[in-house]
Amino acid sequence: MVIQELLDKKRLKKELTDNEISFFVNGVAKDEFKDYEVSAMLMAIAINGMTDRETTTLTLEMAKTGEMVDLSKIDGVKADKHSTGGISDTTTLAVVPILASLGVKMAKMSGRSLGFTGGTVDKLEAIDGYKTDISKDDFIKNVQTIGASVISQTDNIAVADKKLYAMRDVTSTVQSIPLIASSIMSKKLASGADIILLDVKFGKGAFMKTKKDATKLSKLMVTIGKNAGKKMCAIISSMEEPLGKGIGCTMEVRDAVQVLNGAKNPLATVSKCICVEILKLAKNIDNKTATTLVEKAISDKSALNKFAEMVKAQGGNEKIIFDLSLLKQSKSKVDVKAKTQGTVCEINGEMLGNSCKLLGGGRFKKTDPVLHEVGIDMEVRIGTKVNVGDTLCTIYYNDDKNVEEVKNSILNAIKIKNVKHVKKPKLIYKIVR
Repeated sequence: MVIQELLDKKRLKKELTDNEISFFVNGVAKDEFKDYEVSAMLMAIAINGMTDRETTTLTLEMAKTGEMVDLSKIDGVKADKHSTGGISDTTTLAVVPILASLGVKMAKMSGRSLGFTGGTVDKLEAIDGYKTDISKDDFIKNVQTIGASVISQTDNIAVADKKLYAMRDVTSTVQSIPLIASSIMSKKLASGADIILLDVKFGKGAFMKTKKDATKLSKLMVTIGKNAGKKMCAIISSMEEPLGKGIGCTMEVRDAVQVLNGAKNPLATVSKCICVEILKLAKNIDNKTATTLVEKAISDKSALNKFAEMVKAQGGNEKIIFDLSLLKQSKSKVDVKAKTQGTVCEINGEMLGNSCKLLGGGRFKKTDPVLHEVGIDMEVRIGTKVNVGDTLCTIYYNDDKNVEEVKNSILNAIKIKNVKHVKKPKLIYKIVR
């Protein structure tokens, strides 16, 4: 078998066999192909697509190119969740302690910031002392004894995916749905959980811009997971505006803690929805019972206490969870004021995410450090009525080099029009089971 034969088949829109896909994936993992050969295959897939069978095989073969995490030493049902990325999307920090406090074992491997979206690992490292690179044995021990652990993803998971993703990033093939699905699910299947929930975002602040594409991706990933023997669910949710108030690591930790303290806001709504769906799968209970359990875990502070326990177990200062003033603070801050009167009609999350990066709160390349304390706090949402001079948001920064550029970008991201009513986007669009 030679790579040129596979390239020719996919160029002609023909299906690849399981053996051919296995040959390609293992060749990528072992660096047996030239970059231009891999690039050609990725472009052919991006243009001509893949069948569900092809995508499932691609996913399973990619998962097998690295370590398959064994969670069998952990008692009980193990669950994992994944978000396709968005702005101010910090649900993991709320969801994991809620579910752990209710007896669901949360073994979570997360990533760092990617593109204009934030990374869970970076957010956790905003908590002084929190270690995301603990050993696998300590990870399993924490999940067994505490009920949860969130760590950085090991380099040994889905080796082929890492190599393909690096190539996708420079060949304009990141948006291919079969390639997105196989990338996400290969890592999730390799991570060993019994239940996988996917929070698939759509809108201006997400990688998937439309409900149609988000639905297509969700159905495909749920199918792949079920075919692999996992209990699956996908929530399709809106990213037409930032999910929380804060954009930036420290601010997003604060937002998650506020959810655990009973805050009622869009971040809380999505976080609770994720918890309810996982509980239904884990405990075989109905929606009402699951919702009651989630609300109780928040109201009696058991979820908040569980978060503090998680933080302490991984070297973090658990006092921060009970006193948010202990979080890192930026050197300076400035308000961005409205220049026109009217109603906020649009908030471009991608522009806000890129603005946070300019402040140092994200990465332009993989090796860039992240300033946890910088970012943006939003004071408006879609539908908010504003007058000239009202504060739209507050910028937190250490270096004023890019502040004026960030101000202008924010003013362009927040569209204000002289209208009486704006239809707010529906937060939870659909649930795919």
